[in-house]
Amino acid sequence: MKTSLPKYLFIFALLLSYSFAGQAWKLPTDGPVETKPVFFDDKLAVASYDGNVEYVFAQTGSLAGKAATGEQISSLAIGNGLLVGASGSKIIILDKTGKILHTIDEAQVYGIGTGDYIYATTAGGLKAYDYQGNLVWNLPQNGSVLTSPLVLNTTVIFGSGTDLVAVDLKNRTEISRTAIGPVWKSKPASYSNFAYIGCTDGMLYAVNITGGTVLWSYQTGGWVMSDPLYSNGAVYFGSNDGNIYSVKASDGALIWKHKTAEAIQGSMDLMSLGGKDVLVTGSNDNRVYAFDLRSGNVTLSFSVGGWVHNPAPHDGRLYFGSYDGSIYSYIADRACSIDYPPSGEIVGYLPFNATGRVFSQYSGPKVSISVDDKDNTSSGWLTAYVSGNEWTLEVDPNNYQFGSLRLQCMVSDSAGQETKGFTYSVILRDENSHKAAMAAFAPSSVTEGKQFTVTAYDEDGQPLNDFSVIVSGKSFYGQNGTAKVTLAGVNQYSLVVKKPGYTDQTLAVSAGYDILMAAAVALAALGIIGAAFYLFVYKRKK
Repeated sequence: MKTSLPKYLFIFALLLSYSFAGQAWKLPTDGPVETKPVFFDDKLAVASYDGNVEYVFAQTGSLAGKAATGEQISSLAIGNGLLVGASGSKIIILDKTGKILHTIDEAQVYGIGTGDYIYATTAGGLKAYDYQGNLVWNLPQNGSVLTSPLVLNTTVIFGSGTDLVAVDLKNRTEISRTAIGPVWKSKPASYSNFAYIGCTDGMLYAVNITGGTVLWSYQTGGWVMSDPLYSNGAVYFGSNDGNIYSVKASDGALIWKHKTAEAIQGSMDLMSLGGKDVLVTGSNDNRVYAFDLRSGNVTLSFSVGGWVHNPAPHDGRLYFGSYDGSIYSYIADRACSIDYPPSGEIVGYLPFNATGRVFSQYSGPKVSISVDDKDNTSSGWLTAYVSGNEWTLEVDPNNYQFGSLRLQCMVSDSAGQETKGFTYSVILRDENSHKAAMAAFAPSSVTEGKQFTVTAYDEDGQPLNDFSVIVSGKSFYGQNGTAKVTLAGVNQYSLVVKKPGYTDQTLAVSAGYDILMAAAVALAALGIIGAAFYLFVYKRKK
């Protein structure tokens, strides 16, 4: 049975829950981080709302440099060997050391993309700038709200008001303008002659950009602000209804969807996690998710302290910033999840099976679990049972103090093991939880020295395993609802039936003599007496 604990304990537990690959490093900044990391040489660049662009060594997480822009930069791109950032009203061009080379002022900047030029969607329309900050050309959009542009080799695609616009970069003219729903934030994805974009009417639209027609649309329960992703005949996208969707690119038929707790509003990407191909994305529930591409099952997930919008895989790691103000790096060559118990779960006295999944790009993955309480009582590393990609381990909370318990998960394999940043989940052991009821039965009268059966069932009538019957300091163990007990003497006995997490049951049993044996002994005694009488008394008289 679950009982309520103070809300702040739930929040504390949720903020401390991690369930993914091992954390390589974490770098705090002074503001929320929304931009998707971009990579160059051995570094990555990420912009924070503190007005700085952080240059970070990708492997170590140490700060290589910092550019103070004074702007809340919301997007970054690499082009022509330079870094380009966009805020609400500026386009800033920097070199790879963080030196600001050029600043372009605009009334409104919605997004940027790079190619031969810097392409920016602005309040004045789609504009092309060279890398010295000079305007090359402009395609006005009548003051419409625009999305970030998707820049291809010969085409730029973007949302404009209630249209999807495709522009020929050679001729600098529109290829097509297709009526869709109202756009906001969702950067288009493209495959062949088709583009995919989300709208605030809750729809994802598929558009034939050559003919300028809507091929199909898919309705969700909220605004679609995320950037869709096309891969191998499927389109993946998130919605403000909290779902991540996979639909067929050909006709929009649903392949799978998975519900998260809050809106999904950023980008997504593909990566290999422990040798398994997954879709990674962030959510406004402060979690990052890795989904199996075919089934939509959550392969792994973990929480941080704020929204995550734009995770980026690179060289076997996952990098992302969060609205909690930090930049993170996670190693993805081996990983485990703790699927149960989830963070915030309340447990009491009943043992439970902790479960999760494990992945490794190496052979022979093994999983070890540790449990620690607030008094630092630790189980040490316990070996979990692994079958395929799943692991399980029974945990008895009665071995730990009441309050928060932290379960950690560690993966080892033929190439080594995790050494830091372990997967963990924080749960709460509540002393006010009720113990479960059991029903136990035994004969009221038995024969001393002869085995009899004690049965035990849970409150649903299911036979109990791993229970014990205690009598006169001796223990008898039971499985599958039965225990075999023997009482070694004529007496009145109290049998205590025990199982961790259950209320003890006491049974009164009377052990008596074996009547048939007693009769046989008596008859034998009478026979001996009769024989003696015959030999020593009766025969002598004769």
